Amino acid sequence: MTVPQINYMNIGLMAIALIAAFILPFEVFLFSYAFLGPAHYLTEISWLHDRNYYAEKKNDYIILAVISVLLLIGSSTFAVLHVDAIGKWSNDLIFAAFGMSLIFVLTKKTWNRVFSGIALLAAVLIFHKVNAEAASAKTYNWHFLVFTVYMPTLIHVYIFTGLFMIYGSLKRGSVTGYFAFAFFILCAISCFVIPFDNGYTASAYARKSYGAFTALNQFFLHNFGGTDVAPGDVFTNGLSITVTRFIAFAYTYHYLNWFSKTKLIQWHKVSKPRLILVIVAWIASVTLYAIDYALGFQWVFLLSFSHVVLEFPLNHRSIIGIGQEISKRFRGSPQSAASGAR
Repeated sequence: MTVPQINYMNIGLMAIALIAAFILPFEVFLFSYAFLGPAHYLTEISWLHDRNYYAEKKNDYIILAVISVLLLIGSSTFAVLHVDAIGKWSNDLIFAAFGMSLIFVLTKKTWNRVFSGIALLAAVLIFHKVNAEAASAKTYNWHFLVFTVYMPTLIHVYIFTGLFMIYGSLKRGSVTGYFAFAFFILCAISCFVIPFDNGYTASAYARKSYGAFTALNQFFLHNFGGTDVAPGDVFTNGLSITVTRFIAFAYTYHYLNWFSKTKLIQWHKVSKPRLILVIVAWIASVTLYAIDYALGFQWVFLLSFSHVVLEFPLNHRSIIGIGQEISKRFRGSPQSAASGAR
């Protein structure tokens, strides 16, 4: 399949995800998160592992993996494993992982990493104090909102997906890629500007299973709409349903985009034992979701957070790459050769 064909297919996938999100927003999100999500996490982590997670040194990922485990232990989602002392540092751990990933991408020399790490640690401690003061005052600052609320969710599934799309298009000079990216933006805008009332009512199953995600709706509405909604009203408030359409579209297409590029990035070319392990883990995940959504969510939480954190080096490389490609055009340099970027 050629790159233009993949781009046209992705436009079709966006349209499907958007239509489904408009019709059944909560149910589509829950299905995508439970069915497509684990397959994406498992296959992407496998793909990243074979590429050293796009870090400069082979074992850099170990620090990011440790942070992922600490985030798991610090999460109140896991009552049995939860360590409150670590939980208080969760926001700072995500920030530290994001900063460490940039260090892993930009430098390989030990002393450069040491000095950069000290500077990052100072920033972590400063932001931890600021976050603690904000928490005491029962307010949320931008640092908490960016790294705790939106980085693992909408920034990852929408912003970074868009960055990957535009980076690939810039590298290949793909007109169809630019068109797909423009359609991607229009789909998001349409979630908020197209009036649509199909008499939708969230199902009892959706109300029961969406509980862990209601805070995302509440934060989004408060931060961007100036509206405060109680947890129970998330399923009936018109603006909340509109936001959920965007969330459902963003997550569903994020997963579909990954699988649509199988032939391009070759994530499926792994050893047979690893492929079997991925399939078994995916079946186990989907089975747990089918038995009890909350149980499945807990099981997959580590995978979900790990794939977000382990992808940070690639996110940084994509942002840097976009800057380099745009700079080449301003300098009048020839386009770089096509590559297998996601």
